[in-house]
Amino acid sequence: MRLTTTVALGITGATLVSAAGCSTASSADDTIKVGVIQEATGSYANYAKQFTAGFKAGLDHVTKGTGKLGGRKVEVTYVDSGGGAAKAISQAKELIGKGAKFIVGPVDSGIGLQLAPLAQQNKVVFIPSGSTDKLTGANDYTFRASMQTWQQIATTANYLGLKGKRVVLLGQDSTFGQTYGQTLNAYLEKEGLPKPAASISVPMGAQDFTPFAIKVKSARPDVLFVAFAGTGKAQMFQALDEQGVLDSAKATAELPLTGEYAAFGHSAGKIVYYARYFPGAVNSAEDTALIDGAKKNGGPNEQISVNGFTTAQMIDRAVGQGGTDVGKMTTALEGWKFTGPKGDFEIRASDHAMLQPMLVAKLVKDGASWKPELVKALGPNDTAPSAAK
Repeated sequence: MRLTTTVALGITGATLVSAAGCSTASSADDTIKVGVIQEATGSYANYAKQFTAGFKAGLDHVTKGTGKLGGRKVEVTYVDSGGGAAKAISQAKELIGKGAKFIVGPVDSGIGLQLAPLAQQNKVVFIPSGSTDKLTGANDYTFRASMQTWQQIATTANYLGLKGKRVVLLGQDSTFGQTYGQTLNAYLEKEGLPKPAASISVPMGAQDFTPFAIKVKSARPDVLFVAFAGTGKAQMFQALDEQGVLDSAKATAELPLTGEYAAFGHSAGKIVYYARYFPGAVNSAEDTALIDGAKKNGGPNEQISVNGFTTAQMIDRAVGQGGTDVGKMTTALEGWKFTGPKGDFEIRASDHAMLQPMLVAKLVKDGASWKPELVKALGPNDTAPSAAK
């Protein structure tokens, strides 16, 4: 069976998608309900828009525009947590109470970790988009749509080579930044390399980044890993550039949003980026569907968009194989191999890690602006995280 929807998406509210049955109309008991929890306001708001754009494009793709899921109705409810874990928990409980079989979407890793136990307790499929490694193997009902921190680190570590290099970490004091630091230590230990020579933490909400850039310069890095998400990232790199760090060290970070390129200024072209996705990086039918779908729906198509698209593919697989039986849905997802917008994906059966291609990218001048360019694509096994215990 194929999941189908013609959702007219809003960030809040519910959309009921009617679907004609294979042979008979569906009953209320057959309705598949999906709850999408996103940080539509707050520091992750842009990521929420990307997810929604990708999710809509993915639903259009897997349904071929028919609006059908084997005779079942699909009801999708979008809610805004505002970046608050307590609010997200309350929203998830309400959605589950109303019969949701899927809770998907949160980009904030801290929120994802708070919601994962609810999936286990209530036997619903939970597909978060946060990058923390702790979501891998969280429980039998939690599946990743996104890459995780290990894959981020392994991407540019493999490309740059760390043997004999002085490694320094600059990270936010957040769940993301803390997890990134823990994972970097674990990665270096696995590779038989020393821990970072220095780990510099930046408080959330910081506005003056010069003091932190000075600390980085004093640490004399050969390779600088930067774990920074949300607002302030461009200003952080500008401060590093002003201190000469980007000329003396190889700095690596996640590819910024298109709207941030200009804010990075001259620093944009001095960074080695890891990317989970950018449009046109890999030529595939799925990438074309994501590009066209996002454009059609007027949403941004950036890194988190691939998570939304993949989430739709996973719901399609789960419902197509399991119907309304959540136990059968989870079985169908475990070990599933499929083609996504950047190539071959696999949900590792043992811990639900999402193995996938990872991209090394750079920003190059395009007239007066910048554009991403693929440097190297790494296969799913090149960056596969250690199995969760």
